[in-house]
Amino acid sequence: MAIPLVYLTDSSNQVWELGVLDDGAYTTTPVSGTGLNYILLQDTCSNQIWKMIVLTSGALQIIPYFGTGIYGILVESPSGYLYNIVITNSAISTIYNANLIAIINGAFQDPFGNPYSYGTIVLETATPFINNNSLILSECRGILDQNGNVVPFSAYPGIYFMRVYKANGELVWYTPLTIPNSSPVNLGSLVPQQ
Repeated sequence: MAIPLVYLTDSSNQVWELGVLDDGAYTTTPVSGTGLNYILLQDTCSNQIWKMIVLTSGALQIIPYFGTGIYGILVESPSGYLYNIVITNSAISTIYNANLIAIINGAFQDPFGNPYSYGTIVLETATPFINNNSLILSECRGILDQNGNVVPFSAYPGIYFMRVYKANGELVWYTPLTIPNSSPVNLGSLVPQQ
């Protein structure tokens, strides 16, 4: 399926690739290149925001934080299984994604070709997804990397209102968007609805 890789940089500037094994155990592997310094995640069981960093040993660490976080980091196992790395009850875990669609790429940039580095993307459902009278999803959040591409995340197929924000919180794009029932969805190849 070829989900883009996610990288974190530790305090010594070593870059680590986030991954997952087929059994759902998350991994970190030292690589060269560039990565994010941290990722903000919202606990799946509360409103607590966590700042996820990687230590020089390669271990992932979470620190209570504030602001707005994403709900999971999408990673792909060697056999192609999709998992979200999430925070649940103050602990790092993974969730298998059998029915969700991978959201990737985007290359969001201003009219001069400058990427919206470290911005945020929000997909708000036009109609919330309900299962057994319980709301299961009303919005999905993602973050943009240094090139304006989304750090891979997942969503259900459907119609959304997509908002893209610069790192300073300024809204730069708002459009209806249909996520088809095929994975992965490359935001850079979708044509926004007018």
